[in-house]
Amino acid sequence: MDTWMLANGDDSAAAKQLRIYKSYLSLAQPNTTPAAPGTLSGSFSFNSGSVSVASFTWAAGTDSGAGATVENGLTYDLQISTTSNFSKLMFPGQMGASPRMGSYLKPPKIFNSNTYHGVVLRSTDPWNAQTTASYGLRTDTTYYYRVKTVDSALADSNWSGGGSVFTGVGPSTSTLAAASTVTDGEVLLTWNSAGDDGMNGNVTGTYRIQYATYTPTWSTSTTPTNATTVTVATTTQVPGSAQSKLITGLTGGLTYYFVLWTGDEVPNWSTISNTTSAVTLADLLVPSTSTLAATSGNPEEVTLTWYSAGDDGGSGNLTGNYRIQYATYAVTWSTSSTPTNATTVTIATTTQVPGSAQSRTITSLLSGVTYYFVLWSQDESNNWSGISNTTSAVGGYWFDPTKSRWTD
Repeated sequence: MDTWMLANGDDSAAAKQLRIYKSYLSLAQPNTTPAAPGTLSGSFSFNSGSVSVASFTWAAGTDSGAGATVENGLTYDLQISTTSNFSKLMFPGQMGASPRMGSYLKPPKIFNSNTYHGVVLRSTDPWNAQTTASYGLRTDTTYYYRVKTVDSALADSNWSGGGSVFTGVGPSTSTLAAASTVTDGEVLLTWNSAGDDGMNGNVTGTYRIQYATYTPTWSTSTTPTNATTVTVATTTQVPGSAQSKLITGLTGGLTYYFVLWTGDEVPNWSTISNTTSAVTLADLLVPSTSTLAATSGNPEEVTLTWYSAGDDGGSGNLTGNYRIQYATYAVTWSTSSTPTNATTVTIATTTQVPGSAQSRTITSLLSGVTYYFVLWSQDESNNWSGISNTTSAVGGYWFDPTKSRWTD
């Protein structure tokens, strides 16, 4: 039989009295579920040392009503996913696990001027992150996150609305150089390729060039007034590899200004390159002068023949115009206007080889009337050749049998 006594050794019957009381009051304490954070925001930064840092931040949750936990006593559960429906989690949440323990996140308010809670994820190798494991920040990826509020009794809120952080890293900025070529109206642009993320990784995307005869406000989204945009697709270019683009069709003798951006596959755009310039070589050489011949043909027609000029004297294929003028008298011919009672005919031509045979039949002439003809050649820079010789022919005539005279 067990016996017991007081700690002071008193073993008397009076000292051994034990009284037990029963209470009919409920000891259960009510607890109101806390509210999830209402505002989520995030940010991303990347430096040239290849360190990527993402901040996932949120405003404090709230708890009110019976059994409320003060704000400083609240903790948080966090999920981060690479899909908007949170089907692929890289930070799974449920930090309390089962049985639930008080091991939830309690980050201090160090974001948004010390008003937001948050966590920071950091990666020193963002190009290989998530290739061998589900964690690690990877560039050019959108990360979605949501938060629960957990009170001191481990009651949790619903998930908050989703926030997101995009880890976009643009290509590095290239230095652009421009030089005029020995060909009229051409400039050769050269640069070294950027990488996909800064100078890291082969770039697949676009080089975008803009140029003008003045320095406008350059833009990757629009082409400034009187400027030109040239887009060059590129695939798996090694960072630092030499690139070039020949710009043609420019006006000779003018100064052109050029800039360049690099866009990756997203596209993330690099910052704008330096502005470089070059003066295009002016085409000052006129086409050679052709010799013109005229032959009467069908009624009211004359056929003209000549050999094509060259673009620069007798050299280079000619792209431009042949201009013919004719009249029934020898007028003061002109390339800028048509003399009184004369006619001008313009014939466009492309890449004609110097010395190649050319012809033109002039129709609707007056039958039996003498016509005089001249010709010039014009190149793509509006340089005119000297005037050809003046040649003539009688407009082909109709035979009228009613005016014929026969003798026996």
